[in-house]
Parts: sequence; C-alpha cells; structure tokens
Amino acid sequence: MPYSAPPITLAIIEDDASMLFALESLLSASGFRVVSFTSAENFLESLPGLAIDGVVSDVYLSGMTAVALYTLLAERHHVLPMVFITGHDDPATRALLREAGATSFLHKPFDEAVLLREVGRLITHAPSLPPPTGRTSSA
Repeated sequence: MPYSAPPITLAIIEDDASMLFALESLLSASGFRVVSFTSAENFLESLPGLAIDGVVSDVYLSGMTAVALYTLLAERHHVLPMVFITGHDDPATRALLREAGATSFLHKPFDEAVLLREVGRLITHAPSLPPPTGRTSSA
C-alpha cells in the first residue's frame, strides 16, 4: 500500500471577514487543511492543541500584530513558517518585517498563484522540528 502523507494544515489569521473567507476558500480548494482565527490572541490560546504546519497572517491585526506574534513564537522556540500579508506596502512595514526575520510577505491584493507558491516554498524549506506541545502525529 503506498504511503499517503497527511494534508498540510495552515492557520490563517485575518481580522477582515471577507479576506478571511477568500483565504479559506483558496487554500482549502488547493488541498490544504485550514484553521482560521480573527486575532493573534485567539491563535495563541488555541496553539497548544493545534497541529499546524504553517501560518498565513495579516500583518496589522486588531490587538497583537503578526510581527509581535512571530517574535513571541520565536522567543518560545516555536518556529512556524509564516507568510505575512499586508495592505500597507510602505518602507516602515517592509523594515518591520525584515527586522523580525520575515522571509515571505505579500502586498494585498496579491495573485493567488503567488500566495500558493510562497506557502509551498516555506513549507518545503521549513526546518524539521519536534512537534509542539499538544501536537499529535495522527491526522
């Protein structure tokens, strides 16, 4: 019997309902399992019980920003590949993302194929890490 890898699970963090729906639809239709959140705080509360492989997040969320979330996760040694999306393509936002170590950020509106390529690139090149607390190996 051939081995079948479980689908890749992505967390989407987006506080704009229409953008969240669009991201959920695109990523689900592309074969990803999707878990959605409207804030970084909600994501953090759920993280111990999540089995996720990467994150797609708006940069400027209500409350904690995605950059603050990324920094906090790194401080906790919980490295997750993250694609940052933003409607603010300005020097200050680009500098903020670079300083945080972000390797993938897209300006809204972006081409769907570009987002899918970035997600695939990050997931493929993610370091092999032990599962975080609460993550199980079952699908």
